[in-house]
Amino acid sequence: THNIWIGTDGGGLWQWIKGSASLRLHQEEHGLPTNEIRVIYEDSQRNLWIGTARGLCRYKDNQFTNYPGNSEAESIHTILEDSENNLLIGTNSGVFQLKNKEWIPINIMDESRVSRIRRIFQDQDENIWIATDGSGLIRYRQGKFSSLTQIDGLLNDNVRTIFEDREGNLWVGTVLGLNRLKDEKFTVITKNEGLPDDLVWSVFHDSNGYLWFGTNKGLVRCKHENKKCINTYTGRGRKTK
Repeated sequence: THNIWIGTDGGGLWQWIKGSASLRLHQEEHGLPTNEIRVIYEDSQRNLWIGTARGLCRYKDNQFTNYPGNSEAESIHTILEDSENNLLIGTNSGVFQLKNKEWIPINIMDESRVSRIRRIFQDQDENIWIATDGSGLIRYRQGKFSSLTQIDGLLNDNVRTIFEDREGNLWVGTVLGLNRLKDEKFTVITKNEGLPDDLVWSVFHDSNGYLWFGTNKGLVRCKHENKKCINTYTGRGRKTK
């Protein structure tokens, strides 16, 4: 059965079964730790993991199971199952691995600098990228951590998202615009290139070769070849250019 899951900020978790005309609502009374949903992720075993503002839970066989961590691991922003089937959890206080219901902290470089984790992503070369609030991008490659920050050409050290397109370009959304990382060099896309706003929350590459950027002031479609943003869609669905 194919489901579409919709997380809300305070309204719980909506489930739409493909082919059905109705939506099913899951809330605290059904087993969620809170109705504030931060992230939804399906692993290789088809377990559905839900990260919330008050912890992690798993949905399987129509039942929620909570995985309480310590207070530092309560607010969860991102989940990744890596190529070795490790479940990595990004929280307000760093990265944890969930193993046999135990929360294992991952020591990332200078731990005192790394706080809120916005996104964990694994690229096609199996490098793991970590988007942070304030510490830029952190890369885990061949057993070692390294960082990329404004000093290296990143627009801003407050990173919101990471995405890799089919050509191997890494797209990095920050609070001050979008970077493309290719061959260890950053290029820039901001409002000057057509973004409706410089705060970029999400990036997606569709089957027609277009890149889509979700910003604080609407959705924009961009042609990959020239990096020019050609259509902007507002919250009311109007195409503005």
